[in-house]
Amino acid sequence: MADDAVLETPRMLIRRFRQDDLDAFAAIMGDPATLRLWPCTFTREEVSGWIGRAIAQSERPGYGRRAVILKENGALIGDAGILRLELMGRERNDLGYILDHRVHGRGLATEAAAVLRDHAFACGMEGVWANMATDHTASRRVAQKLGMTLVATYRNARNRNMETCLFGQRADGVRPVP
Repeated sequence: MADDAVLETPRMLIRRFRQDDLDAFAAIMGDPATLRLWPCTFTREEVSGWIGRAIAQSERPGYGRRAVILKENGALIGDAGILRLELMGRERNDLGYILDHRVHGRGLATEAAAVLRDHAFACGMEGVWANMATDHTASRRVAQKLGMTLVATYRNARNRNMETCLFGQRADGVRPVP
């Protein structure tokens, strides 16, 4: 059954992607300032594939990347969501987000991540994880503000073998282990 829930925060709506999101999301994913910590920007064709995968992944409750929309003007400002990924040799529920660099520093990533985490727990996930390069201080702060615990640092083969932080949070409040 598809997860069609529209998640709401005080400033945003977080909903399933639609094909008509392509132009706005391609502009974000093609922006070098927004993707400064990624190996490269994405082409329109790659973003179309990203959206298609996000739609398919959201067939499972709680999973899939979603479009993040500002309520104040209806603008798509990025995406956020949970994917099932291998992190440190184990399958985990990975919470991630990419927001347009022009909205950074406003607490929007934390707001989006918190509602997605809560939705994941409501859908029955036992825990969520977040991974980021150790020098990505803004993402580390988001994880810390959510109450996530740093459980390990490791070389991430999925991300150019970069030194990576792994944060975790369990629904039952027990400290997560790597």
